[in-house]
Amino acid sequence: MAYTLFAAFFQNLRSALQKNLSNDFGATASAYTRFLYALPFAIIYTLTLFTLDATQTPALSIQFTSYILIGGTAQILGTTFLIKSFENKQFAQGTAFSKTEVLQTALIGLVLLGESITLILITGILISLAGVFGLIGYKNIFAAFKFKADSAHPRRTALYGIVSGTGFALSAVAYRAASLGLEGELSSIKRAAITLICVLGFQTISMGLYLVWKEPGKLLAVLKEWRAGMWVGLAGMLGSTGWFIALAMQQAAHVRALGQLELVFAMLTSVLVFKEQLKPSEYTSIFVLIMGILMIVLGG
Repeated sequence: MAYTLFAAFFQNLRSALQKNLSNDFGATASAYTRFLYALPFAIIYTLTLFTLDATQTPALSIQFTSYILIGGTAQILGTTFLIKSFENKQFAQGTAFSKTEVLQTALIGLVLLGESITLILITGILISLAGVFGLIGYKNIFAAFKFKADSAHPRRTALYGIVSGTGFALSAVAYRAASLGLEGELSSIKRAAITLICVLGFQTISMGLYLVWKEPGKLLAVLKEWRAGMWVGLAGMLGSTGWFIALAMQQAAHVRALGQLELVFAMLTSVLVFKEQLKPSEYTSIFVLIMGILMIVLGG
C-alpha cells in the first residue's frame, strides 16, 4: 500500500510537470520527456541497488522480453493520450477518465494472468468509478462514445482519457507478468528495478527513433529543455519505481485501484496550482471515490 501511495503522488507530480511541457512540445514529445530523462535516474538506482547487495542478475527470457515490449508500447500510447486529454485546461477531467483503467486492468489481468476477480473487488471498483464519473458529469461520459472529428473539447478529453486508461491497464498487467517471469531468488524491489530499466530503455530508444523520423525539431527541443525535463524524469522514475514494486507484490487490479488516489492529488493540484474551481458535487464524488478504494483495500 505504501509503495502505491508513493507512486500515485509522484505520478500526479509528473503529470502536472508534463502538462506545462505539452504546451510547447505537443503530446508525443512531452511524453518522450518522461522516458528519456527518467532513464538515467533508473540506471543509477538499479546499479546502486545491486552494488549494495550483490546479486547475480537473471537471464532475460523471451517471455520477459515480450511482456516488456507489450507493456512499454502500451504505456507510451497511454501517456501520449493522457497528455492529449490535458489540452484546453482539462487536467482533472483527463486524469479522471483515464481511471477507467482500473476496471480494464481487472479484466485484462483475468485474461492474461488468470488473476481472480472477487465480488468485493468489482463492487469497490464500480463505487470508485461512480466517484470518478461524478467528478466530470455523466453527460460527458456518454459524449465520449460519439466519435466525431469535430467533437467538442470535453468529448475529446473523455475519449483520450479512456484510451489512455486502456494503455495503462495493459501495461500494468504486462509489467507484473514480466516481473514475475524473472528467474532466480530476487526480491520484489530488485525484480521491479530490472523490469523498470528494461522498459525505460525500450521506450527511450523506440520513441527517440520515432521523433527523429517524424518530428526531429521536437526532439531537439526536448534535449534543449533538459533542466525542466530532468524534473519530469525524476518524478517519473520515482513514481514508476513505486508502481513496479507494488505490481511485483500484488495483482495489478488491486494496485491500480488503490492508485486512484492519484485523482485526489490531481484535484488538489487543479485547485492549488492551476486555480481551477471545484463544485460541491465534486467533493461528494471524491468522498465516493475514497469509499470505493477503502472497500478494495479492506477486502483485499
